[in-house]
Amino acid sequence: MSIIIQPVEKTEENGKLIMIWRNDKNTREMSFDSKIKSWDTFKMIFEDNYFNNYLPPLFAYYNNEKAAFIGFICNNTVDIETTEEICKIGINLNPYYRGKGLGKLIIKKSIEYIKINYPFVKKIIANIKSINIASIKVFESCNFEFVKIYQLNNEKIYKYQYIM
Repeated sequence: MSIIIQPVEKTEENGKLIMIWRNDKNTREMSFDSKIKSWDTFKMIFEDNYFNNYLPPLFAYYNNEKAAFIGFICNNTVDIETTEEICKIGINLNPYYRGKGLGKLIIKKSIEYIKINYPFVKKIIANIKSINIASIKVFESCNFEFVKIYQLNNEKIYKYQYIM
């Protein structure tokens, strides 16, 4: 299986595609914000939040099709835990590709992409809801180390980190 990682272009078409994926019922259940988004509300998230970081958002392509969106928070004005050297990662798999074994490849290719293009990044953090067993297993299989469990909005969250 061949995965190619490329930066997301800041277009309405890409933003709407990512919104459709994040509005998927299963995706919302595993997300920290489970509300359905309309384009009017998601447009600002897409244009401002995703592109306001040291790392740009990425698409993972499988067989020349967009298979996943990889977003980052690496901006300490947005999140006190992140900096230019420490980023948080979030992955939104195209629902069509869920359960096909692509998660591990996408994460590994994303890490390679970061190492080559953003060598100043030293740590990647993944915060995962405890009910998201599939993501926990995938991140562990990619050598993310368990850090701690914490509560957020009455949900148990597992924090993992990857040291570059």
